[in-house]
Amino acid sequence: MTPAKLLDLVEPIGLVDGAARLSAVIRQFSASAEIYAVAIVEQDVPLGILTRTRVMEMAATSNVAVNRRLCVSDLVEVVPQLDGQTPVTNLILDRHPDDFSSFARGVLVLEGQHVLGLLSLPALLRAVARERVVMGAEKNRPAPAALPPFLPQSSRLETTPALSAETVLGTLAHEIRTPLTGMMGLAEILQNRLREPDLKDMAETIVRSGEALNRLLSDALDFAALQAGQLHLSPEPADMADLVRDLRRLWGPMATGKGLGFNVALQTQLGSVIEVDLGRLRQVANNLISNALKFTETGRIDVLFTIKRPVGASLQLCLDVRDTGAGLSHAQKKTLFNFFEKGDAVSDEPGWGLGLSISKALSRHLGGGLEVTDNAAQGTVFSLSVPVQPVERTASSIRRRGRLPSGKFSLGNILLVEDHDACAMIFRTAIEKAGWQVDHAKSLDEAAQYLERHVYQAVLTDLHLLDGTGLSLIEALRDRSDLSEDLAIIALTGDTRTAATSLALAHGADRVIAKPVRAPELVAQLAEAVLRKGHAGRLRQEPKPKDLAV
Repeated sequence: MTPAKLLDLVEPIGLVDGAARLSAVIRQFSASAEIYAVAIVEQDVPLGILTRTRVMEMAATSNVAVNRRLCVSDLVEVVPQLDGQTPVTNLILDRHPDDFSSFARGVLVLEGQHVLGLLSLPALLRAVARERVVMGAEKNRPAPAALPPFLPQSSRLETTPALSAETVLGTLAHEIRTPLTGMMGLAEILQNRLREPDLKDMAETIVRSGEALNRLLSDALDFAALQAGQLHLSPEPADMADLVRDLRRLWGPMATGKGLGFNVALQTQLGSVIEVDLGRLRQVANNLISNALKFTETGRIDVLFTIKRPVGASLQLCLDVRDTGAGLSHAQKKTLFNFFEKGDAVSDEPGWGLGLSISKALSRHLGGGLEVTDNAAQGTVFSLSVPVQPVERTASSIRRRGRLPSGKFSLGNILLVEDHDACAMIFRTAIEKAGWQVDHAKSLDEAAQYLERHVYQAVLTDLHLLDGTGLSLIEALRDRSDLSEDLAIIALTGDTRTAATSLALAHGADRVIAKPVRAPELVAQLAEAVLRKGHAGRLRQEPKPKDLAV
């Protein structure tokens, strides 16, 4: 019997251009209850899908105006894309559990770049069960009809839960990062005010512990997102030269403190600007460098980025992290990328053993791979290789992180809408120290009262409030004709998903700041947002505003 191929199992799926508005897709889903998902394409290249659950959640939390502004390409859900000629058994045999997490929402089956349809996880598992029976493999393998333990017992392709796993993860991230912001911020304030060395050390320890907790939280949420098939990519034009400088500044002092040589370099003859998910690439690089520092006591660590175009292949970005540590045995290499696997040498270090396993999974999501080999001198080499797209270097094409435009503006009054007392204290202290005047509202109702009495230069609002969502406040501000168009609006949230950010921007926010945020970064982002609005906006007249030059 000829093994089944993916093209034999697909269900037809509609195509929607990435430039289409969310409102059009909402109408499409509303018109037919049979549609589970649509494929999103851009210039005939498939980007991913949009599921009914995702679309209806967005419809329930947005109004018609926002839905008409929001492009579906900002909300796309990335799923595996596989060739229709692939035999079904190739997807199951000899795969590690984390390889299957991205199948939870299905697989886009292609012929070249043409979308043939969507393959659901249940259909895939049923086909695999049939193949195993034919192969006589049922005696040596798990029960064919059972779903793997890391996947829910009912696929989202067959049921529509009230809340998606992604929504739960986003809410969880915000609810944890908000008090974490308060803890770290208050500890920093104490650290700056205390004079006794022992007490300053205690405050610094709280800050470091908060940073470690935030790293653990990020790893845990990424792990949960991987298991739920909800880890999305956000490619963007990025200059690798900037990333090299950032990594050198971040890790250089730590390496020097351990007496290690440290260098980060870039080799390219094709330009340094590429299109890549910069946040995920930075995450992998940080994980690999952190790991090298943990296991290297003498010698040096060399980090090399290379942009090249192998013969007959697409443009490739390669990252090598080379250390002179103790190295790895053959047995250690086999388990190194397993979830919750920690090296014995760092058993007392904070962490769950998720860094390398998440990096491995991220490399696959980026379309590449992560491998480990022996350093010829001594130690270990971790090598990441991912396909990327070239980008013509222009001033507008590259995101400049943390770089402010120059200029001068008057400091006026700021409205802060935040229902968490510790966070409000930290934000208010930082902004007032920079010279602004701050009014603090704990709810949407209080914010409305302040806005009736005063005119503000900028509004900073949390997106998750006790009496509603900050999105409604942002939208109301943008709809009010009596407010200055130069009003800067900044959203604050612990939910760092791309879709959450896109939604806030679509409602009218000028930028979104992720919690936890340090005081200098908050002030810098506020100053940049005000400056980019053109001028200071209408100010409350008393007292006379000060000036701030940046």
